[in-house]
Amino acid sequence: MKRLFFSLFAGALAVSAFAVDVDRSPLAELNKLAEGSVKFDSVNGKLVATILEAQRTFNISKDVVVDSVKLERKFQEGVSATVMLPFKIAPGKVSGATFNRLASVDVNSASVGLYKEDQFVFSYAAYIVVPEGETISFKESPVTLLATVDTNTAGNVWNNPCANSGGWRMMGTTTLKGWKDGGKYEAEIGKVYGFAGFALSGADAQNYVDGAGPVQVGQFIKVKSGVAVDPMRGYMMQGECGQNKPAVPGSEPLFAPAVSVEDLPETFSVYIVNPSVPGAGSDEKGDEDVTAIKTVKTTAASKAGRWHDAAGRSLNKPKAHGVYVNDRTPVMVK
Repeated sequence: MKRLFFSLFAGALAVSAFAVDVDRSPLAELNKLAEGSVKFDSVNGKLVATILEAQRTFNISKDVVVDSVKLERKFQEGVSATVMLPFKIAPGKVSGATFNRLASVDVNSASVGLYKEDQFVFSYAAYIVVPEGETISFKESPVTLLATVDTNTAGNVWNNPCANSGGWRMMGTTTLKGWKDGGKYEAEIGKVYGFAGFALSGADAQNYVDGAGPVQVGQFIKVKSGVAVDPMRGYMMQGECGQNKPAVPGSEPLFAPAVSVEDLPETFSVYIVNPSVPGAGSDEKGDEDVTAIKTVKTTAASKAGRWHDAAGRSLNKPKAHGVYVNDRTPVMVK
């Protein structure tokens, strides 16, 4: 029996031009489609896809519908990482991690705000995940793995979303992407920030980041020549969006337009900003709950210097408990 496969984009139902007739495609043929990026297996009569850790390029030449999907990639509990999936799924169908999307970027406080994704984790869109263990699992069935063609990987509003603040975009890549002097992406050096999944200091930090300062887990770091990002990961880039273009329809831009490359900080601290729902543990105004991804200092009193809240707004001094940024250092005020 022949299956029909459909993709739902922007509320429109369309037959995929890259659909595969699974009944006529043995596992060997399916695995050939993925070129080492995905391993297809038959388990108890079910078609199972394992997303492999591609060395240089992630590629699926045609859409394939499977009964379940797994990730070969392993994570560390509580250590944030960037992830891009070749399929769309609701966050409630994901176990083992929370997915967060870019919300805001504030150069003055050197901070990046993220929102927890509560609607859909979109295909070929880069997210920052906070793992609860070494594996992330998916409870959706069936799942459509989308081909790595331009209509799926680029040009859609969800592929490389803009921050609320103008001039910043979260980018994803299906290939090993590197930046070096004289190379294809030389013009992007100084504008690109990779996400630090491990701490670096001294000479190790200098090999990765544009600057000599130490790198902490959970920071965005300005990359230098010779640095690369693995396939199906994400990075942040300045200058890729229209000025003050909101990331979410109806939302208001938070910060000033993008500044020159020379004025960009070496690192950005990262926060998860969760919109609270009135009547669900928040006040009637729906105040935001702020969680710092990286470790923050704690203090009972303010110190001298420039203060910003987690949304990037300037303050004379904090008047309430919470997470703030003081001279680019995250501080928990009690």
